[in-house]
Amino acid sequence: MLNKQQATTRTSRRNKLPTSPLTDVESLSPLHTGLKKSQPSDREVRLQKDRLRKQKSKEKAVKELHELKRLAEELTGQLHSLQQRKRKAMSTEEVPIDLKQAALVAKQHRIHGEAEYARLFNELLFAFEKAVLYRSLSWNRSESQMLLDHRCDPWVLHSLPANPSEHASALHRLSEHQLSKFTPEVYAKLPDSVSGSPFGIVLDECGQDIAFLEMFKYGLVRSHFRDVAESVYAEWLPRDESKAGGRKMTFFDNNLVLSTSTDPQGKKVQVVYHLRFFDKRAIWTQRTIVFDQESGSVASRNVGGWIVFEDVSDAQGVKCAMRGYTQVFVDTPASTASHEYTKIMNGSTSTNAAMNRILERFGSIALN
Repeated sequence: MLNKQQATTRTSRRNKLPTSPLTDVESLSPLHTGLKKSQPSDREVRLQKDRLRKQKSKEKAVKELHELKRLAEELTGQLHSLQQRKRKAMSTEEVPIDLKQAALVAKQHRIHGEAEYARLFNELLFAFEKAVLYRSLSWNRSESQMLLDHRCDPWVLHSLPANPSEHASALHRLSEHQLSKFTPEVYAKLPDSVSGSPFGIVLDECGQDIAFLEMFKYGLVRSHFRDVAESVYAEWLPRDESKAGGRKMTFFDNNLVLSTSTDPQGKKVQVVYHLRFFDKRAIWTQRTIVFDQESGSVASRNVGGWIVFEDVSDAQGVKCAMRGYTQVFVDTPASTASHEYTKIMNGSTSTNAAMNRILERFGSIALN
């Protein structure tokens, strides 16, 4: 009987809930404690968001990759189709829709490019007008006359006779007159480095309106001055008409050339070029024929330029410095002068780039 009571007591003790929180698992459960389930931590939330973001990014990348592959296959097929039809004439109705879309996109790009060009041109125009204003504050009227000024010189110094048989002698006379203007004062105007502006504004004697525009050119190359001068002259004034850019070249000797072309307004433009060699330098002159007696036309621009190819060899080797000074006059009202001269400055950038491409063949050291 006693043993039965002891067994009952031991069973009762085993069924009694433990009092230690370390062993009493059930007492810590929400069922027994009544506590709510804890919320995920901020770190867990961030990790979950990061996993979702990476998953979406991966899905997007895979989708874009498939799209690029599809587009590549489509373009390859279109290219193959176009190559097969390359020699066949196509009417407007036969043009594939993708080509029409490409033409539309190209047109939109052109419109955008024209708008950007207009914006940049207006910025340049504003800067030019501001420079004219600053220049007028400290102007010396003695600098206002051009070296080859058709408004003051005898007309015969700026005209070409109507009789072609007289052209050679007249052009020699004009080029000799221009060379006589190459004085030490003009030589001092030639730039001796790439520093400084490639343009200069010259005002009239009243210091208010633009008299003419100055342009400066500098280049330093590793070659003999004679080789540079001959190559630049020959490439700028090619005997092959297909390379002359719409200009007609009339050669009176190896170094005297008359270039004839038409400006955007349909007016004839005639420029005489002459290249002369001296001991240590070559001088290239160019000037506009203002009065054409054969047609009776008067040029809207008067350009006079001097370019010197000079030997500047030193201990490091043979070198040639190309230095140029040009004056440009535009026959335009004062109200539109800034606009017209800005157009000249803007257009001269392509001319300068073409000249630099020639000079780079001689091992350029410095070019402006």
